[in-house]
Amino acid sequence: MRLRRLLSGAASVLALALVGAASTTPLTLASAGSTALLSSSPTDASVRLADRPAVGDSEVTAEVVVDRSSSALRQEWIGVGAALTDASVTHLEGRPDLVSMLFGQEPGAIGLEWLRLPLSATDMSTTPWAWKSGTRGIRPSRPAREAIRFLRREVLPAAPGLQVMASAWTAPPAYKTNRSWFGGRLRGDRVKKYARLLVGQARWLTSHGVPLGSISLGNEPGHVSDYPTMAIGDRQLTRLARRVAAPLDSLGVELWGLDHNWADLPRLDATGTAGLDAIALHCYEGAPGQAAGLGLPWLVTECTGTDDGPISTFAWDSKNLVVDAVAAGSTGLLMWNLALSPGWRGAFGGCWTCRGLVTVDGGTVRREPEFFALAHLRRAAPAGHDHRAAARHRVRGRPRRRRPGGRLRLQHLRPDPDAPGPHQRRRARLGPRGRALRDLLVGRAGLTHHRGRGPTGPLTGPPTAHRPVLCRALHRGADPSFRGRPPGQGVRT
Repeated sequence: MRLRRLLSGAASVLALALVGAASTTPLTLASAGSTALLSSSPTDASVRLADRPAVGDSEVTAEVVVDRSSSALRQEWIGVGAALTDASVTHLEGRPDLVSMLFGQEPGAIGLEWLRLPLSATDMSTTPWAWKSGTRGIRPSRPAREAIRFLRREVLPAAPGLQVMASAWTAPPAYKTNRSWFGGRLRGDRVKKYARLLVGQARWLTSHGVPLGSISLGNEPGHVSDYPTMAIGDRQLTRLARRVAAPLDSLGVELWGLDHNWADLPRLDATGTAGLDAIALHCYEGAPGQAAGLGLPWLVTECTGTDDGPISTFAWDSKNLVVDAVAAGSTGLLMWNLALSPGWRGAFGGCWTCRGLVTVDGGTVRREPEFFALAHLRRAAPAGHDHRAAARHRVRGRPRRRRPGGRLRLQHLRPDPDAPGPHQRRRARLGPRGRALRDLLVGRAGLTHHRGRGPTGPLTGPPTAHRPVLCRALHRGADPSFRGRPPGQGVRT
């Protein structure tokens, strides 16, 4: 199998800034001058991916919290994305404005680089379905065809470089112990047939114009519920990986293992990683640090906001999905639904409070906090950048400069356990002329700092205009939304 990403112990630096914890507005800038900035405020709708005055010779200063650590990883970032659930197809079909907002390259868009394609019904569906397998071969059923048609006709023209990850929430009922769409386990005498189904799905997709980059053995194989789900045992996962790895490799499709929570990583001790190209993880239980030191690349392939507010969402997402995840070796971030409407419920159980990257309420469209977190991350780290989760150390003066050759230097600044009191505070200068701060993901606001003069322009601008360093702000004081999950965050299982 291909070793897709190189992990090494090379030391590097991730620069993080800290703005005042009481502030709910973007970082205040110094005098106008040489470098363009982009910022987002969770409380001011007029400041969302908005151009800000440029930084001149006077340096912007910000408080930082400092930590020291000895471990380091290097990983190539593959990009950001979200899932094309049945609900998302319903809300996006015939809406080129929303497709452009999510996948386009113009200012104000995210520019998503990955799309997660369900291979069966999910809790965001209104009818149960799976792919067909019979005398006519393996082929998509009607709901699957509708999603694929939407992807090819409306999404790919806006995002020709898009990559697709595919996951099945369940196999057809005949493959399962309870012969139901909901819950149950994969039957032992259906492992070979299910493996043929997975390979057949990959072969059909790649031959019908779908840019399939990866597939998993099944979504959350340790979870069953009152919506389309299916448990897969450890030995079954091992057998499946052994059967599908070579055929998928011949198709140029990667096999991503686990596809469940950080807390489920101990299952890899039983299943092994033979045949896998990467590990797919969800955010609903456990912590990203549990994935540190994996022998394979890993990334987050599902996470959703629910009823939490923008401030706590920025804080939780930036800490858990960006800073801590990258420090532990993450190579990408895929969220859950692309689009939902208020109070959307599928026909089954599952998450009734999940929200999409955009909320469609009649003629009104609201970009949710996760939209802006991905948008800043997309600008900070386009797919293909070499991210290095740093050996963390004290900062003196300016954060270190970005190294040449397209690499992104990242330094993670956190509370110093050796410092007296809850935090050690230092002053860090975010230098002029684009030398230091390039992108800021803040619990209270987001700031993107681009090299070069003038406005930030589209994402497809010259490479020299988009070489940002990913940064984020930590909160000081007893803010429960910073240290734990914000209310309602990560309740899906």
